Amino acid sequence: RAQDFAGAVDLWNRALRAHVDGMKVGAEARSPVSPLSDESRELERSLYLNLAQGHLKVGDPSRALRACQVVMHEYRDDVKARTG
Repeated sequence: RAQDFAGAVDLWNRALRAHVDGMKVGAEARSPVSPLSDESRELERSLYLNLAQGHLKVGDPSRALRACQVVMHEYRDDVKARTG
């Protein structure tokens, strides 16, 4: 079966937007996760790393690099972000 990496990239982008929207002031009632919690930060890290992998699979290394740089800003020693 063919893998739909472009579709996966779209889904990761949507998940990131939903996560960020859930962190906005007043969104606490809609979000089950505190925006500054370790759980929230780990979710964001995971979403960006998956997005980076998707960008690599569709042949867009510059966007993959940007996603990894977002992770490295917060987690300087993240092996996955460093190796893309």
